[in-house]
Amino acid sequence: MELRALAQEPGEVDVEALAVGAWSDPEDLAEAAAALDAALGGELARALAAHRVSGELGRAELVALLPPAISAPFRARAIIGLGLGPFRQFDAHAARTAAAAGARKAQELKLRQLAVCLPAHEASDLASPALQGCAAAEGVALAEYRYDAYKTQVDGPPVRLDSFTAVVPPANASELPALEAALAQGQQAAEVTNFVRELVNGPPNRVTPAYLAETAQRVAQEEGLECQVLWKAELEQQGMGGLLAVNQGSAREPCLVRLRYQAARSGAKTLAVVGKGITFDSGGLSLKSAENMVAMHQDMAGAAAVIGFLKLAATFKLPCNVIGVFGATENLPSGTAYKPSDILRMYNGRTVEITNTDAEGRLVLADALACAAREAPDAIVDLATLTGANFVTFGNHAAAAIGNDEHLVELMRLAGARSGERAWPLPLWPEYRRQMDSPVADLKNSAGRAASGVSAAGFLSEFVDRRPWVHLDIYGVAYVDADQKTVPPYNLRCTATGFGPRLLREFVTLWAGA
Repeated sequence: MELRALAQEPGEVDVEALAVGAWSDPEDLAEAAAALDAALGGELARALAAHRVSGELGRAELVALLPPAISAPFRARAIIGLGLGPFRQFDAHAARTAAAAGARKAQELKLRQLAVCLPAHEASDLASPALQGCAAAEGVALAEYRYDAYKTQVDGPPVRLDSFTAVVPPANASELPALEAALAQGQQAAEVTNFVRELVNGPPNRVTPAYLAETAQRVAQEEGLECQVLWKAELEQQGMGGLLAVNQGSAREPCLVRLRYQAARSGAKTLAVVGKGITFDSGGLSLKSAENMVAMHQDMAGAAAVIGFLKLAATFKLPCNVIGVFGATENLPSGTAYKPSDILRMYNGRTVEITNTDAEGRLVLADALACAAREAPDAIVDLATLTGANFVTFGNHAAAAIGNDEHLVELMRLAGARSGERAWPLPLWPEYRRQMDSPVADLKNSAGRAASGVSAAGFLSEFVDRRPWVHLDIYGVAYVDADQKTVPPYNLRCTATGFGPRLLREFVTLWAGA
């Protein structure tokens, strides 16, 4: 998709579809729309009202402007009215969402050229067209993605945009070079997100532990990263008791993958990013119900996010070193599967009583966290579709951010606000950790339903060697129902959101500096 930046009056933009915005509070047209409305003798405002485009964020409607009385020059074939939401609440997430809605509408109309007039705004994170344009380009590229790799018949060829143009007033012409660079960055960030979505959407007979390892190796080769893969025999030598136990019911070999990105500047901080890589989770002997098992090929979203973030780190040359670690396995029932009441010895020597084999992700994560902690990073972040409790708490709208360092957790919250991939703090009080005490081992892997999301984090806290750490429970935000229209993935053709890499990029900017 070609990206362009123009400094023109909206009526002069020669494009198939021109998108202009309206605020919901106050109910008013944005500057570009107001200028176009004046040129068209008020027809735009009347058409927007007729189509009930009231400024609701995420709303996009075709506005037909064909009255013969219009004499003003007008080059676009179609005008799309975009809802921008309340003026005072407009941020990068709103810009991303509005642009995505415009792209979806253009696709629906089978138009291949889209221009969006960026609304002027004084908000600190949108003070320049470049910042807003970056978010808009992300939204358009995210809306373009569709998952149909296994469809032998589709309803005609997919309509893809040939070009996306960000339009600013002529007075902002000096800012076009920065805007063009920002559009490219937004598209690159979205492409990494779509890469993660492709992995998470993949079926479990294809996206196996070996496939994740091969993907990590390929990305490492393409991006100049270090990559090491440990297979079952080496995991046994290392004493990865959690990962090996979860794998016992599967015929597929487990693995632990370690990636490393080295920043260009000397003395850079090191961030370890750890992911959960359960390529299919049946619950093991604590078997899930059939309806709760269907989406469990997406239980490796944390591992996919780790691969994606390492790819993004290399693409954007992030200012910190990044270590990526994930364990990958299936969790299946069989005559060799691990059992409730088993006691495991983990990589860091702690012992764990198994009370529920469906609380397997924390066992795999624990070994991976302990492995990452041994490399003495300055901070650790993990991502995991860990507990249904996070969905009960936040729905599809936020990851839980739980950790042992309040400053780190707050930076993650701020990064979520910037990226639109929200992360919201929950407390990690000592009582939650004590819920995980076992009468026969150091820990148990499940304490039941009470505060299950936070007590799971308490379990994980025993494996980070007291290093600054944030746990992101991404259950509910890593994938969504196909009819969920109010959150990413910004289209209805896939359920995976690709959550993680863009959030972590913003986190690194705050934590390690630009």
